[in-house]
Amino acid sequence: MQNKTKKCISTFITFLIFVIVTGCASVRYITPQVIKNDITLSNLSASSTKVIVTDYRLAVYPDDVCNSIQKQLTQSLSKAAPLSDVESTLTVDVIEYKSFFTRNEWHGEIKLKVILKNADNKLLGSWDIYETTKRANIWGYTTAKQVSQEVYEKAMSYLISVLNNEVTLEVHQ
Repeated sequence: MQNKTKKCISTFITFLIFVIVTGCASVRYITPQVIKNDITLSNLSASSTKVIVTDYRLAVYPDDVCNSIQKQLTQSLSKAAPLSDVESTLTVDVIEYKSFFTRNEWHGEIKLKVILKNADNKLLGSWDIYETTKRANIWGYTTAKQVSQEVYEKAMSYLISVLNNEVTLEVHQ
């Protein structure tokens, strides 16, 4: 009887350690939702700006963050006539995007490299964007989805702000 109790306790401790280790290493890759908004990149026209989003994470992940970023930026481009006749290419490289669980909190991280060049390949701007967020694990994977969305929105807000305030295109006459 004593050996049976020891074996039962040993099995329970092993199970508990397994749950703790795998729970702490939990990572989720969740596709963020594109946010409809009225923010317009007045200095970048949809007719003269090409948006390219590339996933540079080494592994293949089940999320579609690149598509979300592409749609978010494309919807923000100005629909009005271009302020400049200069065509430009906006390149966004996804370096990191994930949600992970540690010590009763879900964390979200996103890292982007953004480059804006004109048609002559002249650099108009370059930015590294890194955002993080965290929340207590109250609702499990729903919390993971919330931190993924929040970190995506923070990065997109910052990127749109930078593009609106720091980019000036030359006007050729």
